[in-house]
Parts: sequence; structure tokens; C-alpha cells
Amino acid sequence: MVLINITEEMMSEAKKMAVDMVNNGLYNRFGGDFDYQVEKAKIGCIGEIAFEEYLANSNIPFATDRTGHGERHSDDFDVKINNKTIDIKTAKTERIPIPKWTYGYPKQQMGMSKNYIVICYYSPSRNTVGIYGWMEFSRLTEFPVTYKNNFANFSYKTPNHEFPISELNTDIGLLINEVTR
Repeated sequence: MVLINITEEMMSEAKKMAVDMVNNGLYNRFGGDFDYQVEKAKIGCIGEIAFEEYLANSNIPFATDRTGHGERHSDDFDVKINNKTIDIKTAKTERIPIPKWTYGYPKQQMGMSKNYIVICYYSPSRNTVGIYGWMEFSRLTEFPVTYKNNFANFSYKTPNHEFPISELNTDIGLLINEVTR
């Protein structure tokens, strides 16, 4: 796992990205008013920014998709390296993830052509993002669709392919080797 310290500038950028996304048609899978949608989107954005920081610090060239969300209501990818696309997903938690936790990947995003997903967690009290692990996007269909997180017992707002995070490869260096060759 890789830990990234979150600066004020990174948090400000995440909020600006989130506001732009919600204003420009980001699919609202969480419900709630504008401020709630922005807060949820900001969590995802801070994970993306942390991953980008990791890549920049590692001198790995990458592209991002910051286009509007008007017609498709999402981006094509979060990060692209050598034409390999990565979707970053981030959960907000104060606890360090343990292998028996489960993570839900939104079913409505399954039609997109991404090569990998990276799962991060954001700790507001520590101001850190942990880049926890990754898997090939195509593996998500191996996992059942559910409306309830089987570990933490909370309801998802939309159907999710849920998997134990023990299924993730926690060797981020191996992912980098996969996408840079």
C-alpha cells in the first residue's frame, strides 16, 4: 500500500473538480442535494489526485480525462498510461482496510472499457489517501451484484458488483509494471 499526504492545494483542487463534475452532469448515484453530491464526488476526486501525485512523484507520464459529463454522465477513465485506462475508486474511512472488508463497484459503470481499477481509502483525520490495491477491470463480472455491503451491512444506493478487498493485488509497483510496458 502507498500512502499519500493530502495538502490544502490537493483538497482545493478536489473540491473544484467535484463542483465542475456535478455542475456538468455527473451521474448522481448517491441522491441528495447539490452539496451532498459535491461532497461524495470530492472523495473520489481526492483519490484520483492522490494517485496522480504518486505517478508524478514516480516520474510516470499519464493522461487524465477531465471532460464534461453531459451526455455520458461519467468520464472515460481517470488515468491513462500507455493507452491502458485506470478507474480510481475511493472510500472514506478512518480505519485501515482489512482483507475481509468488501467493496462495491457500481454496476452501471460496467459497460465502460477500462483496463484496471484501483481502490483507495481517504482518512480525513490523518489527511492521507492510501492506495490500497488494484485488479483487472474484466474481473469485476466474477463478483455478484448486491444492494447491501456484506461486511459492513450498509445499503448501496445502486446495485454494485461486490468483492472482498483480499481479491485486490496490493503490489502497486506491479500495476505500474503492467501499464508501463
